[in-house]
Amino acid sequence: MKGSVLPQALILRAQQLQNMDNPHISQPNVRNTAVDEENNVTYQIMAFRQMNREEVVGTIRQYLSQPSMRKRKKPERNKVITITTSYGLRPGL
Repeated sequence: MKGSVLPQALILRAQQLQNMDNPHISQPNVRNTAVDEENNVTYQIMAFRQMNREEVVGTIRQYLSQPSMRKRKKPERNKVITITTSYGLRPGL
């Protein structure tokens, strides 16, 4: 992506969370965390499974390409941004 605000080095982590609220409603329960130390922004991407680097970067790029984000050149510093995806959702759930 030309002129991307994403740095080359993102720190990626994944954490499985307990889904205690309602066992009958399926919600993403894996927190994939990407830390952009250059811009001091943390992205928490909720999914149904651990995402690979390409999926994380693609999800962040899609978030940053939204019309409300295009008005700004970079995300705000010192912020945690939570994005929810359907990665890993099994059909029929």
